[in-house]
Formats: sequence, structure tokens, C-alpha cells
Amino acid sequence: MLGFLLENGNDQFVSHSINMIAKEKTCHVFSSSLIPSLNTNVMQRYEAFHFNGIIITDNFRLSQQLKNLGYCKKRYYYIRNYEWLNAQRLPYQIMKNTLLHPNLDLIVNDQSQVKIIEEITNKKIKYIMNNWDVNVLRQIADE
Repeated sequence: MLGFLLENGNDQFVSHSINMIAKEKTCHVFSSSLIPSLNTNVMQRYEAFHFNGIIITDNFRLSQQLKNLGYCKKRYYYIRNYEWLNAQRLPYQIMKNTLLHPNLDLIVNDQSQVKIIEEITNKKIKYIMNNWDVNVLRQIADE
């Protein structure tokens, strides 16, 4: 079972990929907003605390919640943007709960990000997924 923790459904790549993978696999989306363009279960974000599958988010703020999702089998932070670099000061506690957390695996958008992210986090990148590639989502769902 594959879950997506989303801020909103404004990204066409996300919506398209979720709709494609939902044709083959059981998917759940957790969001604070309605996303009528999705052809799968969309639930309030707090329902993610009871989710017992693999969950992915591409939002740095939401990635801070992943460590609290006790029933999840796997947790992925998909680093598409470097929004966390825009912070004037990024406290170690936030880094510890996101990029450095041992139960949080990382996905990057392209090969050029691998080296820097691995050096910053001292973790191996699990997947390279360009714009929510459905083939990579299939691999993740099949873990």
C-alpha cells in the first residue's frame, strides 16, 4: 500500500502519477485540502498517523511529521526542491527529524543531487525519481 502526504494537489505531475499508480496499486493520499483530480482515497492529513504502508512526501515541512507515523512500513522524503536551504537558520533539531532521521529514506529528483545529499546526510539515496516517475513509484510500492 502506497501513501502520499501532500500539502495540496496543485502539482500536475503528482496528480497524474498518483492516478496512474492507483490503477495498479492501492493508494491513499493524506492532505489538508480536497483534491478532486485524484482517482483514489483522499483523507485528512491526520489519518496518516494510522497508515500502515509506505508513505512519501515531497514537502520539507510535512517531512518533519514522518518520524511520528508509527505504523508506516517505510517513510520517504522526496527532495524535489531545496526549500530547506532558504531558511536563514536551520536548527539541528529540524535536520535531525528530517534529512538525518534514521527511519526516513531519501529520494532525489535527478542524478546531480545524489552526491550533495549523500554528503550532507551521510545516507545512501534510495531512489532517483524525476517528477514523480510512475515506474519508480511501482518499485517503491513493490518493496
